[in-house]
Amino acid sequence: MSRFVVDKPFADAVGDMWRWYGGRRDRRNVTRNRAVQRATDDKIVTVRLTGRSGYRFTFEEVEWDATTEWWTTVTNGVSHTDLGTARESSGRIAVGLGIVDLWQSQRRDADGGVVWEFDAPTRWMWGVVTGYSALGGNRWTYAVTERVRSSTGWAAPTYTALSLTTVYNSVEAANNGSGVEGNSIDHSGSGYPSGFSMQPVQGSPVVRVSEDFLSDGTRVYSFAYINAEDGTCS
Repeated sequence: MSRFVVDKPFADAVGDMWRWYGGRRDRRNVTRNRAVQRATDDKIVTVRLTGRSGYRFTFEEVEWDATTEWWTTVTNGVSHTDLGTARESSGRIAVGLGIVDLWQSQRRDADGGVVWEFDAPTRWMWGVVTGYSALGGNRWTYAVTERVRSSTGWAAPTYTALSLTTVYNSVEAANNGSGVEGNSIDHSGSGYPSGFSMQPVQGSPVVRVSEDFLSDGTRVYSFAYINAEDGTCS
């Protein structure tokens, strides 16, 4: 049976390499553990929200860069991987993602676990209207997909966009199909042109979507956009 013989200088070099890698890894772990301990002791840390995970948010620690005059990611800083995903203090998920102060809440999870919370930069989000379904009486529900500001307007976020399938237009709230509707046009007046009707929101406008809660905790989403009128005069 053949034997595999390792040259001793080569074996020593491999050993040195693994010892170096292990030491480097250990130093990284110590640095990371210190960052976690610092955040836990201070009970507050500044982070950039990076996305959603169910009804919570992922994040990474940031610090102010005096050279660029903007926030930069902290090397070996804490993240949701270390502290767990964070919760918006009001429980909302349709909120703007940005730089926030994350604090250790006095409220605990059902299992007694520590919860990290934040106040959202905005308690609404930008979204593009992508479709609609009729409710009757000049009212519709709408599908909306999250958008973020870009240098040229609005764009899809780098994280998974929040897609909502049932969003209401508050302008339509009191509509019933006749008389003066939410867009301030009298649909029963003698001056209303025959062959015309109120139209649902179309054309993919970007709107501000707000999130509210019913008494049982059900999430309700809405935006405000004036409906157009269209048709063929007869």
